[in-house]
Amino acid sequence: MKSTKRSACSRRSAALFFTLAVLFLCGLTLFCGWLWAGTRRIFPGVKAGELALGGKTVAQAREALEGAGYGRWLGKGVAVRFPDGSRYEVTAAEVGMERDPAAMADALYAFGRGGSFLRDSLDRLEALRLAARRIAEMTDRAVKAPVLYWDEESIRWTRGTPGQETDRAALALALEAAFREGRETVDWTPAVPEPEEADFRALYDWIAFPAEDAAWDEEGRILPEKAGRSFDPAAAQAAAEQLAWGETLVVPLETVEPKVTAQELRSLLFRDELGSFSTALEGTETRVMNIRLAAKALDGCLLLPGEEFSFNERVGQRTEEAGYGVATAYVDGEVTGEVGGGICQVSSTLYCACLLADVPVSFRTSHRYYQSYVPPGLDATVSWGWPDFNFVNDTDYPLRVEAGCEDGSLTVALRGTKTWEGHMELRWEVLETVAAGTVYREDPALVPGQSTVADWGRDGMTVQTWRVRYDGEGNLVEEIPEACSVYAARDKVVLVGPEA
Repeated sequence: MKSTKRSACSRRSAALFFTLAVLFLCGLTLFCGWLWAGTRRIFPGVKAGELALGGKTVAQAREALEGAGYGRWLGKGVAVRFPDGSRYEVTAAEVGMERDPAAMADALYAFGRGGSFLRDSLDRLEALRLAARRIAEMTDRAVKAPVLYWDEESIRWTRGTPGQETDRAALALALEAAFREGRETVDWTPAVPEPEEADFRALYDWIAFPAEDAAWDEEGRILPEKAGRSFDPAAAQAAAEQLAWGETLVVPLETVEPKVTAQELRSLLFRDELGSFSTALEGTETRVMNIRLAAKALDGCLLLPGEEFSFNERVGQRTEEAGYGVATAYVDGEVTGEVGGGICQVSSTLYCACLLADVPVSFRTSHRYYQSYVPPGLDATVSWGWPDFNFVNDTDYPLRVEAGCEDGSLTVALRGTKTWEGHMELRWEVLETVAAGTVYREDPALVPGQSTVADWGRDGMTVQTWRVRYDGEGNLVEEIPEACSVYAARDKVVLVGPEA
């Protein structure tokens, strides 16, 4: 019976002890929790900006953050102010900068214990960049390019307008600095790219063009005139520089009339006979025929300004196939028969016409012996291949050679457009004469005592020639030396019969 009572008493004591032990442990746990909450400390070296919080308890850190003004952005933000007065708000909540000191203290304590204070900082930076991008997208505008248009009457230039560009990264940094420094306003000046300005000097080369006078082509056909277009580039440039953005300038275009029309040119071309010379047609029928053929080939030759004339090129080779016959000519100083003989009279007559037209002669050769169909010093010998006769059209207009035979004369003239008053004459002077000798040759065809002249010969001479210029009133202006020609003497040849 006693044993049973002791057993029941032991069980009651054990239950009481267990209950007291549980209560003690719960109380100890609550006490330790209270004690831990009041003494948890932030890791050494941790800062909030420049504020050192390492080693402080969470409560101490909260008080320090409040004292440093970290709670001042609650419900506030930063205004971004542009030069035109417009403002764009960035709230502290938008970029994670409200910074409740209690929440910050907990976050700083969690740094290094599984929390991510660095992650929070990176999130704030990203939020600042997003805010900067939002403002840039609202305020950026593209440059409006200028507009150029022109027609036959005017040029219309509309000045472009500037753009506006915000550097988003720089604005994000400016916002971060404002939040950090407690400034509620950021004065922001965006970049202002400007449109291309007018360059009317360059436009002048592009739009304007000179008038073209009526002219002629290589065949002497008249090409019609063309009006030009112009404006004052300096005045247009000055006016464009006074335009406001987006304003339009109208520049009238001027029509530039040509100085010479096709009608006027038609009346000028070949209007005047610049020089003309005639020589008598003498000799055999074949010789005269050769002269006529060469004159026909020469007639109508057109020479543009600056072009050089070639007698051989124009007339061509003198052949029987071309219709030329054998007539007297001088070959190596000897009288002989040659196909085309006599055409030197055509080149010599042309030479004199050139001198009277006052065009420059670029190549001319005198005969070995003086030829009587032109005055001394005024002949020009030619032969196929060489020598040639050449002159240049140095006038401002085309020249046309006219040549023909009529009434026993060969006439060659140069027609063109005379641009000066007056006329030309020719002068020559024999400087020296060499008398021809007489040579007698026996001719068995003659009877004894009979004689005949086979060649009358020529005296030799040296001759100087001049072009003589007179003004419109007939006054002598100048004498221009032309050429000095030297002719050899050719003996008179007498044929006699054999002695009896």
